[in-house]
Amino acid sequence: MTIDRRLVPSAFVSLAVLMAITLSCNQEPQMQAISLPDALTPQDSTALETQIAQFAGPWHDAPCTGCQAQGEVQIRAVGQTKDIKANDGPPRRLVGQIKNTSSEDVIHGPSGFVFKAHHMYLLFVSRADSPATNAQWGMTVFGIGYDPNYVIGPLQACGDPVTVPKIDDAAFYDCGDRHASVKPRSLVKTAYAGERLPVAATIPKRAWISCDPDCCTGAGSVAVGPVVGP
Repeated sequence: MTIDRRLVPSAFVSLAVLMAITLSCNQEPQMQAISLPDALTPQDSTALETQIAQFAGPWHDAPCTGCQAQGEVQIRAVGQTKDIKANDGPPRRLVGQIKNTSSEDVIHGPSGFVFKAHHMYLLFVSRADSPATNAQWGMTVFGIGYDPNYVIGPLQACGDPVTVPKIDDAAFYDCGDRHASVKPRSLVKTAYAGERLPVAATIPKRAWISCDPDCCTGAGSVAVGPVVGP
């Protein structure tokens, strides 16, 4: 059989393109560490929104007791988190974004922080004041009232390989909770009773991120009385 040599180069090109597409589909996107500015000027806000759009993961529904509907509050990872060490905190870094799209305020139970209705928030990690070197975590509203120094408590390594994600991620988990699969990468859906419970809408799980070597969570952060978000 005679092979048309004119077809051989195009065949190699097609194979190379197919291999490149396959490799790109199997690789996780390269995340970037995103720092938070001291103040949120309009220019800083625009730049931050651009970075978030480029380096954010998919949204996860927050488990909520007493919420009117599922998914009132959602959280997603932003930027690089898997290199963070609980005992060696980085300079202040954005690691997650939280939104409350509902018409009711929702309390984060472990910290007392309140996610106000129709507000966006940022989850961050920073290094404790010298001489300490550990990582600490906090949250701030993304908008009027922005405060990147609002630290809630220390960040603690879970030390539980069961929860290790394959990607940079953030969610409302406790140490020991099994990490959801990459697809569809969402929390296990919570079953709600037909009649609403007479309690305040509350997220019972701690703030959680993937870190080095496995995962970290906001620990020792139960506030005395409700701490209202800005």
